[in-house]
Amino acid sequence: MERATAETDENLRLARWRRSQIAGDAGNYMSSIHCDDVATAVVAALTVPSGLYNVVDDEPLTRGDYLAAFGAAFGVKAPKPTPARLVRLLGGASADGLVASQRVSNRKFRDASGWAPVYRDARTGWAAVAAARGEG
Repeated sequence: MERATAETDENLRLARWRRSQIAGDAGNYMSSIHCDDVATAVVAALTVPSGLYNVVDDEPLTRGDYLAAFGAAFGVKAPKPTPARLVRLLGGASADGLVASQRVSNRKFRDASGWAPVYRDARTGWAAVAAARGEG
């Protein structure tokens, strides 16, 4: 069962003000993964040849869709991403990676290990977290 975490609590606190820790344009893509899926991926990684693998859920979402999923799961209005221009102003060139659109595939790891995430995207992941917490 998913326990309340400081990170989820902070995201909820910010969401009540329509703010988020997610940065960048709402139309840019991001990949995520549920913490339970990380745990099973670590175990699966013990069986694969050495190499570089991406371990993410099956469906990257836009930042806007990700935040909409968070809001829907917890019954709050969808928070807005922190504007990319603000992140770039504060972080300089190193911030580009945080705000870039990134679609990442887990296909190589799935093929090598047989692993698959239980939560195929942030929609199902956040819904499970909210249900485990008795919220939403």
